[in-house]
Amino acid sequence: MVGRTRNLHGAVAGAAAGILCLQALPALAQGTDERASGLTFGFEQRLEAGDNLGLDVPSAGSSAISTTRLSLSYFDSTAVSRLAFDLGGVFRYADTPETDAGNGFADPSARLSYSRAGANASLSLNAEASQTDLTFDRDLSDFIGEDGEIDLPDDFDLTGEGLRNNYSVAAELTLRRRAPLSFVLGAAYEVTDYADTGTSTLSDETALRLDATANLRFSAIDSGSVALGYDDIQTDDATETHRKITTLTFGYQRELTPILRGGASLALTHTDREELGPVNSAEDEITARVELTRDLPNGSIGGNIGLTWPDGGGSELVGQLNWRQDLPTGSISATFTQEASTTTDGETRPTSALSVSYGHDINAVSGVDFGLTYLIAAGTATRNRVAEGDLSVTYRHALTEDWALRTGLSYKTRDEQTVGSASSPFAFVSIGRSFDLR
Repeated sequence: MVGRTRNLHGAVAGAAAGILCLQALPALAQGTDERASGLTFGFEQRLEAGDNLGLDVPSAGSSAISTTRLSLSYFDSTAVSRLAFDLGGVFRYADTPETDAGNGFADPSARLSYSRAGANASLSLNAEASQTDLTFDRDLSDFIGEDGEIDLPDDFDLTGEGLRNNYSVAAELTLRRRAPLSFVLGAAYEVTDYADTGTSTLSDETALRLDATANLRFSAIDSGSVALGYDDIQTDDATETHRKITTLTFGYQRELTPILRGGASLALTHTDREELGPVNSAEDEITARVELTRDLPNGSIGGNIGLTWPDGGGSELVGQLNWRQDLPTGSISATFTQEASTTTDGETRPTSALSVSYGHDINAVSGVDFGLTYLIAAGTATRNRVAEGDLSVTYRHALTEDWALRTGLSYKTRDEQTVGSASSPFAFVSIGRSFDLR
């Protein structure tokens, strides 16, 4: 584990040198006089105290945590390109029942990105490296993407400690983006490995992902798309599982009225699975959806509903409902999602999630934020049914033009089949600011 930690810290430090190399490429800013660059340093000090940090059954006891979060961001942009570099990490000191809870520097991260847009094409490149202490990583909102889809990692069922290391590189190229027929090509390579988790249910994994999409604009109000994706995933588990997943998706969208839009999609997925033995198998899945979105005064409501037919027979309901409303003194939004994902073991696992957020501005310098997330992952032959919930109330206040104070309460729950129920109340206060250097 020490070697892996040193490697990640070295990757973060090495990435810092990458920005100097990229500055040696004058072609990034050619063709425009509109250029801007900036350096931002972020600081946040957070103190929190509560019970049952790891949602153990029974409770392991109370904890007090001091976290100093530091970040450094750099960007250089022109009218057609943008280069960005981000570094982050925390100094954490915790008094917890876990005897090996790490104190000192933790959760290092680095991200390097570059994008360029031409008259009829665009390119984006990204590279990331991060390490996460799973003892302190229990935010359910991380499992719900910006589009509302549920993306449960294999460590969702983990309630103990350990480290997760993530590395990834990705590229996307868009061609003929202003033409009636355009193309998007993407590629990504991702690595996830674990250390000191104390469980055999988590396995290191590498994934190569390739995709190609053709978008066809039939008219000013309707369009279609065809997407082909390929994932090659190698899991370092007891059976050395190797999955090759091919997905073909057809989509159609239409503007029904100036405030109403609809669409439909059909996805065909084929998975080839290889395991030690050798044991080879193949699985097929079909997913069909229809969608509808309507603009509201100061908001919108919409969603999709469909069915997925796994290879094992039967069908599962899938869908999503989104609502957002701007208010005179804030905003409110809600998302409900129902998915049926395939686990590493090849099992279909239905998951449901509800996410609600509300922000209220008390005056020009203060406000209150409420957040609720509740997620249920169904049980399978190899996994327990798990239900988790997060509830938070936060008061925010701008002490000065630069300094911000946040304080509040959080309450987390977990109910796992055959294990039992657990809850974790915490109180926190934080102060922070950003320093812009230009």
